[in-house]
Formats: sequence, structure tokens, C-alpha cells
Amino acid sequence: MEQQFYCLDVVHIQTSPASRLECDCGVLLEIWRSGGVIHADEPMANGQKFTISVDGRQVEAEVQSSQQDEYGFYLAFKVNKPWFPESYKPPYLNSKLPASLR
Repeated sequence: MEQQFYCLDVVHIQTSPASRLECDCGVLLEIWRSGGVIHADEPMANGQKFTISVDGRQVEAEVQSSQQDEYGFYLAFKVNKPWFPESYKPPYLNSKLPASLR
């Protein structure tokens, strides 16, 4: 299993094909080498492709799961090629330890 990190960064997201997203931003909450979790205002379907703009680069991603809360949707996603920490590192980053190590 890949090491996961808690993070906090506002990222620009764009769906393909374009959707009705009112806000084209999301909050990146967790990150790992092959994906992460973004909190967004609008839902996306499993398998839906989108791009994340970080540090002037476009990262292609695909929704793996979506879970609604009272403020929006948690979107777990995977990326086509490793993006962290090679090409992107959020300004806030904290190791996510397994429950057995807390």
C-alpha cells in the first residue's frame, strides 16, 4: 500500500466533457503517489475523467469513488502517472499514519 498524506490545497479542476460545475475548484485533502482525495461542491460519477491544475501543470485523473457529506462530495481519484512528490507537493503536508500506529 502506498504511503498516504493529509494535505490542504485549493486546486482547479476541469471535467471532460465539461459539466455544470458551478465552482471549478476543489480542496485537495489527501494525496499519494497514484491519486488522492478532493472535496468538491458537485458530484462526479465513478470513472469520470477530469484534470487537476497544479503549479501550472495539468494532471489527468479519474474518479474512483464519491461520497457525499453536508458540504459537498469527497472524490477519491487515481492519476495516469505518478504526480507526488515528483511533480507536485502541496504547501501543507502531514503523514497519514495507520490507526495501529497512532
